[in-house]
Formats: sequence, C-alpha cells, structure tokens
Amino acid sequence: MMNVVSQVFWPAMQNWQSVDWPEYVGDDWARHLLDAKLTDRLHVKQGRDIARWTIRRSGSELVTFVKRHYRHSCWRRVLAALAPRRGVSDAAREWRSLDTAKRLGIPTPRPIACAELRAGTQLRSAIVLEELTGMIPLHQAIPFAAKRLSPRSFERWKRGLIAEMVRLVHLLHDGCHFHRDLYLCHFYVREADVESMPADWRDRVVMIDFHRLTSRKLLPFAAKVKDLAQLLYSSDIPGLGTRDVVRFWRLYCRDERMPWLAWAIQLKARRYRSHNAKRGAA
Repeated sequence: MMNVVSQVFWPAMQNWQSVDWPEYVGDDWARHLLDAKLTDRLHVKQGRDIARWTIRRSGSELVTFVKRHYRHSCWRRVLAALAPRRGVSDAAREWRSLDTAKRLGIPTPRPIACAELRAGTQLRSAIVLEELTGMIPLHQAIPFAAKRLSPRSFERWKRGLIAEMVRLVHLLHDGCHFHRDLYLCHFYVREADVESMPADWRDRVVMIDFHRLTSRKLLPFAAKVKDLAQLLYSSDIPGLGTRDVVRFWRLYCRDERMPWLAWAIQLKARRYRSHNAKRGAA
C-alpha cells in the first residue's frame, strides 16, 4: 500500500495508515472516526457521507476529506465476517484502487488512512484523503476558463486538456481497468491553470473517486461503454461542444474505426439523460 507504515488488525477492526497520520490523530483514531461529527462541506448520499476535516497540530495543518460508508451489501458483510483480514469494505477497496491507479501512473489524491469496522452482521468503513488544495473539478474549471481566456486561447487550452484526459483514460482502459464513475466532476485541475496556458498538461489533471474501480479482462466492452457514456453525459456544460467531443473520440480511437462502440456510448448517454430527467421531474 502507498505510504503505509502499518496495518493494524483486531477481531472486529483493521486499519491502514500513512507515516504522518498518527502524529495528528493518535493511535486510536479508527475507533472514533466513523462516529465523529464532521460538518464542513458535508455531503450525504446513499448510505455514505463525505466531509472536510482540518486537523491542526503544533503549528502545522492537515486538510483532509473523510469518506464514510455506513451501509454495505449483504454479500460484502458476509465476506467480511468469513475473511476479516481481506478488507472487502468500500473504503478498503478504494484504498487498494488508489494504489492500482498510482501503479498505472494516474495522479490521485494522497490516501492517508483507512479503517474497517465489523460488529455482528454490520460493516462500516472510512477512508481519509488529503484535500486537493488549490484545485477545482472540470465541470467548474471549463466554464471559468471560457470566461477568462480569449476564444483562441480557450480552444488551445481545451486541446491540451482533452489530450491529457484521453491519456489518463487509456492508462485505465489499456490495462482493462474501468473507473465506473467517470464523470467530468471527477477530474481536477489547478485553479492557476484555469487562468493561464500550461506549457504541458501531462500530470496536471488529477482523478478522484476510485471506490468502484474494477478490472474486466473478460468481456470489457460493457465496462468501457459505461465509462465513456458517463463522460459524454457529463460533458453537457458551457464551454464544451460537439467539436470537443469529436476531438476526444478521435484521440481515444487512435485512428481506429469503432462504430459499434460509438453507437453504444451514445445510447447509454441518452439513457443517463432520460433517467436523470425523470428523477428531476419526480
């Protein structure tokens, strides 16, 4: 695991942590993290919450985001009881997925700590990630850049950005890894790069939210469609147009013809739009 100095295991709990984490929170942090009251930028969704946690110690400051999972599927709870050391919770899976992403060469937030707690048939977990300070997601960065850069500079800015996004997606897909949450909001760039023209975009885009990362060496077509349809669906924002979508697609295809994949992606993206329109109406 990346930056890990220890893995602690008890019959009902295990945790992983980076070198500097105990200096900020002590050694018994895992027992309290899931019940801690965190309210800064709190977002609650589908049995989990995400909140910002700023920790200060001896004049130094560590800004983190804590993602806590309070509900897991039945089979994961059973597997956790049968193989407690395996680490099958959502947080533990994301911890390992971030390690996979790092080995693939994909920039990600620094994972700081992860805990998994079991109580009877219940399973809860949490992962702590260092905040991407000074960075914003692309669904915000692109409209900002459209307003702040000249039209000509903005087109050059997008060309470099799109090429880097294609490179990152290929790092996943070429190894049969699939994000399964590949929305535009899960790509981050520096705020400074929104107002200027980076000479080289390489490694200046960071990807987040890897808790659903999967490997599909057998029949990867559906997983690839899901990733690219999510990206296409989320690209309907000010500053992006058909020309940008076509540019991404041509770079992704590497001059190959993939009509069936293109058709499946567009169909899936339309289904996302229809589904979310119905939810919005409801």
